[in-house]
Amino acid sequence: MARRLPDAAETLERLRDRNPDFWPALIYLIATYAYLGEIDKASELADTALARYPQISLEDSRKNTPHQRGEDLKKLFDGLAKAGLVDD
Repeated sequence: MARRLPDAAETLERLRDRNPDFWPALIYLIATYAYLGEIDKASELADTALARYPQISLEDSRKNTPHQRGEDLKKLFDGLAKAGLVDD
């Protein structure tokens, strides 16, 4: 999985550029950068997301994330937490 993360980041960046309001792309991009070890970039995107969507939290993301395998969801939310998105 780790060797595919740079490709995922590139694809998600393009998707976000085309549709900046597409929330899932931003969430996955934040987690992807966190897993790439680019915590500053992930945190910056998380700050941007929080400014644009102040209601954002891990709990909101859990409720609004399409169903996936449990281990995939765990990785996603672990990445979001690394970037600073935490439950209140």
